Amino acid sequence: LHQVRIQITTMALKLVKTGRFSVLGLPSEQDQTAAPTQPSKTKESSAPKGQSEEKNVAEAPKKADAGKGKKGGKSKGQPQKAAKAPEREWTADMQADYDRILSVGEECQSAEELRGLILAKGRGSDNQGFNLYDGFEPSGRMHIAQGVFKAMNVNKCTSPGTNSTFVFWVADWFALMNDKMGGDLDKIKTVGRYLIEVWKAAGMDLSNVVFKWASEEITNNAHTYWPTMLDVARRFNITRIKKCCQIMGRLEGGLTAAQVLYPLMQCTDVFFLKADICQLGVDQRKVNMLAREYCDHANIKRKPVILS
Repeated sequence: LHQVRIQITTMALKLVKTGRFSVLGLPSEQDQTAAPTQPSKTKESSAPKGQSEEKNVAEAPKKADAGKGKKGGKSKGQPQKAAKAPEREWTADMQADYDRILSVGEECQSAEELRGLILAKGRGSDNQGFNLYDGFEPSGRMHIAQGVFKAMNVNKCTSPGTNSTFVFWVADWFALMNDKMGGDLDKIKTVGRYLIEVWKAAGMDLSNVVFKWASEEITNNAHTYWPTMLDVARRFNITRIKKCCQIMGRLEGGLTAAQVLYPLMQCTDVFFLKADICQLGVDQRKVNMLAREYCDHANIKRKPVILS
């Protein structure tokens, strides 16, 4: 019996050493080796407590100022927005230009836009000036209204100092589409040159006048002209375009396909020539208004002024 007790005691001691259980809640050897060591406390600053507090108080405003610079302040390297240029003053000379240009037409769409155009691009501005435009089909002899009166009106619109240019669109291709001169393009061009000479003889001042032939300009700038024309065409239906065909002196019935293209191309001319003022006859009003309507569809801010 004594030997049995000795064996039991020996086995219990072995179990304690191997960590199977502990006697009286004492940790085993494995528990002691696995227990994490407590980190040692860092040394406190040798500086006195009062000095460290003063240092923190002194650094606080610096951090606050730095924070303001990051959030709300602008860095010196960032470009600032340029101030909007003040609107030019309306002068007596501008008023004279306005009255003189307005006098050449029976209708103006609109007078307020004409005033704004003169203020933005007219006399004394830094811009290159504004363009007036008129187109004509070379189709026969010139009558007095087309010759003498047109020369007078052009001289009024391009008076020295007005900062304007009058662009004549010699619409030879348009005359061809409208079956003028028997559809012979060579004859149409001959008549076009004749009309120019008549205007010279009638006293038109050509110093601020430019003549552009439709066939040449469209051919040389096809990459610009035709995409614009296609964009105009897709904005309107065929009924809307046919209403403009009166500009050719044609009724809606019996139009050829070429004559349906005519209003689309004439509307395109306004933007191709960068015309600020359309100075055509009253009979061309419908296509002029079509050009203004196109501006709404194409988000063009400055509409052409119609002076008929």
